[in-house]
Amino acid sequence: MDAAQMRQWVAGGQEAGAHSRNHVHLTGLAANAAREEIAYAKSELEHLTGKAVKHFCYPFGGYSPEHVVMVRDAGFESATTTQRGRASRADDPLQLPRVPVVRSTTRPALWLKLATGYEDRRRG
Repeated sequence: MDAAQMRQWVAGGQEAGAHSRNHVHLTGLAANAAREEIAYAKSELEHLTGKAVKHFCYPFGGYSPEHVVMVRDAGFESATTTQRGRASRADDPLQLPRVPVVRSTTRPALWLKLATGYEDRRRG
């Protein structure tokens, strides 16, 4: 997505979230580089869209407790992991699990994933 498409996306009512500035493996970076990847992703998207960017997703699912602190310090309200499961009130908002939805997910399968404990059983 280029800058114009991103602005159009947000103007159409969608919300932008950050993945990191360059979609890198955070666990392979020095602390300062990881902090910059997280913080600059937020500030650059906010500058581009003119809207607050509140949500983060750990690229490739890799992160450590240090990265959770960096995400919090950058001002994100939530962050998604690649851990499977439905989020609950007991979950840390900066380490939320997710329900995978792929092209082949049918409506009945989506209902099963969201309305039952199916995904929760797959939670690591």
